[in-house]
Amino acid sequence: MKKMTKVISLVLALVMCLALCACGKKDASYKMLDEKVSTEQYAIGFKKGNTELRDAVQAALFQLYKDGKVEEIAKKYSDYNLDAMLCLDKQTETTFDAAQASDEFKARTTFTVGFDAEYPPYGYMGADGEYTGFDLDLAQAVCDIYNWELVKTPIDWDTKDVILNAGQIDCIWNGLTLTDDREANMACTKPYVKNAQVVVMKADADYTSTADLAGKTVVAESGSAGETTIEEDEGLQQADFVAKSVQTDCLMEVAAGTADAAVLDLTLASAMIGEGTDYANLVIKDELNVEEYGAAFRKGSDVAAAVDTAFDELKADGTMQTLADKYGLTLAD
Repeated sequence: MKKMTKVISLVLALVMCLALCACGKKDASYKMLDEKVSTEQYAIGFKKGNTELRDAVQAALFQLYKDGKVEEIAKKYSDYNLDAMLCLDKQTETTFDAAQASDEFKARTTFTVGFDAEYPPYGYMGADGEYTGFDLDLAQAVCDIYNWELVKTPIDWDTKDVILNAGQIDCIWNGLTLTDDREANMACTKPYVKNAQVVVMKADADYTSTADLAGKTVVAESGSAGETTIEEDEGLQQADFVAKSVQTDCLMEVAAGTADAAVLDLTLASAMIGEGTDYANLVIKDELNVEEYGAAFRKGSDVAAAVDTAFDELKADGTMQTLADKYGLTLAD
């Protein structure tokens, strides 16, 4: 609450500064002609990369405009014609317009999410026997915005694309790495979480680089970013790769000694190995690459844009950050 109050105060101060600085002092000895030579728009600049503050200020500006506060301030400086110069109403908060949405979207009452049920902290079965996780909690928050009923559907991750295109689910939403190929063939949301692929081995195993794994058995989940990493890494290409159905099986193989290393997601590895876990003798030996997660819909679907709109709202009001903190995740920029 204190953070939002600070943002709103900053926005009000910036609006007033722009109002004063943009116009200068009126001089009665000059007359303004009706003809406009050119038009321009004013905005607020932030340090490059500071998207969190930018998005928060943008959301606050829109809210202040809706509440009439921006117009109230502009009228205070009506001598400078500021009340007629406002252009915030000509902008859109998001790229999604519900009024222009497809009939399918307007008729939607449920939202079926396909997810990997053995992929904590994104999707898994909790101690109460119910499916839970960051992605499912975030999907529920989106459903709350649109008054949809969330349908949680565990799927075989290796056949996720087939299941999506067959219409059995509305989207794939569970630690899905955004790639050029996926974005070209699916309707994907903007990234919402950062992750990385890591090498997991026994604590006493010798390792300096992926080149050490040449000729050794390396496991990864079939169709995962881990498998892609193995295919693209020069050192891992020389290893004996074995695909597994789920990432948790990869940890079991390394712990049992039937595999020398596993390549899997940082977030899952961090949650499931080390002191106090079932895999206390396993450690992360290397971090290979950084990736971003998004949700994917059938190509041409307008629901991805609607989810992006919800993301903006949930990020601005702090809901997304609260969920990320709950599960120990890092949000995408």
